[in-house]
Amino acid sequence: MSEELKALSKRLVDEGNKGNYDAVYEYYAPDFVLHQPPFPDIRGLSAYKRFAANMRTSLPDGQLSIEEIIVEGNIGAMRVTMRGTHTGQSKAFPFPPTGKSVAWTGCLVSRWEGGKIAEAWGYWDNLGLMQQFGIIPSM
Repeated sequence: MSEELKALSKRLVDEGNKGNYDAVYEYYAPDFVLHQPPFPDIRGLSAYKRFAANMRTSLPDGQLSIEEIIVEGNIGAMRVTMRGTHTGQSKAFPFPPTGKSVAWTGCLVSRWEGGKIAEAWGYWDNLGLMQQFGIIPSM
């Protein structure tokens, strides 16, 4: 099962990188929940599609790269890097476009049920990202 979940995770990232947000119906459970502290939970597929589309609006060339995948039972963890150029404004980044190319790392932990992601937790280097945008000064 672990190799199957790794393959599904890679295909899911590929679809997201292409901007195919309808893939959420194939890869996520209908009552999917995304936890991304300190932000509010994203609940349901429609809300998640809006979230993904907002990210794409802010970073039209955004690409997620998988650095490592670990799966045990029905839990998968991916260490990832997100890269893109901030040329748009949306709810994801509600400040004027900076035109800056950014890259930030994160970890996504997913709980799978019946071949779909039922719940996920995203942990991102938000401070490093805001420093790259120039919103928060670097130390």
